[in-house]
Amino acid sequence: MLLPVVIAALIQTPSTVNIYRGAQLGRVTGYWSVSDTVLDSTFPWKNFGGDFAVSGGPGKVILIRFADLDLALGGSKVKINKARLVLDYSGIDRPVFHGIGRVLEPWGEGPIVTLAAMRPKPTKEGQPALPDRAPYGSTTWRERMAGIAAWQAGGAGGLGDTAPISGAKMTILNDHQIAIDGLEGAVQSM
Repeated sequence: MLLPVVIAALIQTPSTVNIYRGAQLGRVTGYWSVSDTVLDSTFPWKNFGGDFAVSGGPGKVILIRFADLDLALGGSKVKINKARLVLDYSGIDRPVFHGIGRVLEPWGEGPIVTLAAMRPKPTKEGQPALPDRAPYGSTTWRERMAGIAAWQAGGAGGLGDTAPISGAKMTILNDHQIAIDGLEGAVQSM
């Protein structure tokens, strides 16, 4: 999954910075403070954080967080002039933009899925077992931090859960990528 955000930051002179999980940004260790998950109404107690891809559609909400941007970009005085989120997509239908918002409350991505964890352990009947509840502190359709705090409304749909980002718009770049522009204010607050 590709989650780059192109940010034009005014440090001393305007510059463009591509931010994604693992971006070097002139540092030795890279930028790893990217979190993402999907809230799925058909599995309201399941956590999808740490999966290899995010999946949107009816009854689904995608959450993406770029944390510690002030540290990654060189300080809290950095001014974000432009921010664009570029996402790869697959499928036969082109994506439809229903809106985008800034999450107002903390949420927990959940455990990272490893290759070893992808094969579910069989139950006594030989069928794969699905966990009854999400891991403690992870995000689901119903809870922003499982066992700790719930969303005001399912899928982060409450007035205190998210605030719409006005002026954001989606552009289809090609047959496998979209861009969402107009995210400057949300990125500045990150």
